Amino acid sequence: MDETMKSLIELETEAEHLLLARHQLVENDRVRNGNREALTSLRKIARTTKTSVPSPFESIMKEIVGPESSLW
Repeated sequence: MDETMKSLIELETEAEHLLLARHQLVENDRVRNGNREALTSLRKIARTTKTSVPSPFESIMKEIVGPESSLW
């Protein structure tokens, strides 16, 4: 009987870990969705799309080449 109790306690502990992990997954998904909605809102305000937002690399290259360059 003692071995059965140990097995049940171990099973219950693992089930609690699983429930905690699932809860954390749901919470992370809520945060991710909130960030996605905020980013969409900011893009609408700026009237830009993903492709029209310059990358940091482009900004660095503009500084290196200079403003008089016709590359961009």
